[in-house]
Amino acid sequence: MQTWGVYTTNEAVFDPDLQKYDPVKDQVNIYIRRTRLGVLVKKDDWISLRLVGAFDNIGHNPLAGTVGGTNNGSFPVFGLWDAVFDLKISRKSDALHVLGGYYTPIVSRESVTSAFKVSSMEKSLSQTYIRQHLTGKGPGRTTGVTLGGILFNAAHTQGIKYAFGMHNPVFTTLGAEGSRPMWAGRLVWYCGQLEGQKFQMAEPVFSATKTNILTLGTSGTYQGETYLFKSSWSGGVDMHAQWQQFSLEGEWYFLGRNSADFSNVEQTGFLRAAAYLPFREKHLLEPTVMWMFFRGSMTGFEQLEAQTLGSFSGAESTVDAGVNWHLTKQKVKIYVHYNWRLADSGALGAGAANNLYFYQPGVEAIKRGNWLGIGVNVVL
Repeated sequence: MQTWGVYTTNEAVFDPDLQKYDPVKDQVNIYIRRTRLGVLVKKDDWISLRLVGAFDNIGHNPLAGTVGGTNNGSFPVFGLWDAVFDLKISRKSDALHVLGGYYTPIVSRESVTSAFKVSSMEKSLSQTYIRQHLTGKGPGRTTGVTLGGILFNAAHTQGIKYAFGMHNPVFTTLGAEGSRPMWAGRLVWYCGQLEGQKFQMAEPVFSATKTNILTLGTSGTYQGETYLFKSSWSGGVDMHAQWQQFSLEGEWYFLGRNSADFSNVEQTGFLRAAAYLPFREKHLLEPTVMWMFFRGSMTGFEQLEAQTLGSFSGAESTVDAGVNWHLTKQKVKIYVHYNWRLADSGALGAGAANNLYFYQPGVEAIKRGNWLGIGVNVVL
């Protein structure tokens, strides 16, 4: 569970009648950011079934600077997050697995990494732009099947992980042209003290020991014609490096959609650095900083065409800086972070809700403020 307290400044809401932004008073919001409840069933180390449910954003104020919808009904909604089977073809090797069910396409390191494992308070919003592009939904889940595996050299100092899948994103409707599959592929190379020791969708990420790690990945997707576009694609690279107690990770992805006479290309990514510093007995301090960016179409014609393709436009950047206090590795963490956000709506101007900075469900057009956050993670 993640529980957050957030103090937001400089928020503004657009008034369509007066065609201007009205400032929102500074405010405090205490809410449950994320909760995951799941069960993992394994049989003889060659087949497993993972079922995970989620209830997020309980008590979230839509005028807080943080992203996400609200879950503030009398009985907050609890929904399916993951439902995945993993079939290991050989009991002696991780060279070939078959995954299937409802899960995140294995594209982008950040997208497949748990929010409970990143060092920034919120995951990089590059993952949200990627997930929305691939599936039309912020959580980024869709049905599919994936073949994947991991191979090592004899000395176990290098490894390669691969994943190739077919998915069925439905976006907002299932029409006569809404059933084209999306093909997704990913390749990861490990070097040094290997980050990946067995095949899994995500990478372990957290390493407090003094070690040397290098992980380089690339992934991409392609989907044919639907009611929304003629074709859609994505591609990019990501990395994670650790030298002793210092780590650096990031990604850079391009997102494209095509109509009969127009092509729209966006780019998004992040860079995040952290250090692991011993503090008291068995405790750890982790100072960290992250920069995230999104760049889309900026001229009026291109932005209107992007809208017809269901794409974002404009530009935004976020800087997250803070300190995490790990009381128990990967189990209990207390943290304090500050987020600065800047954005440009491009030629669409005031009132445009054309990217994650300018849009909030339930409010529509806004300007997100900066925010100071205090959070607690508890994983049992």
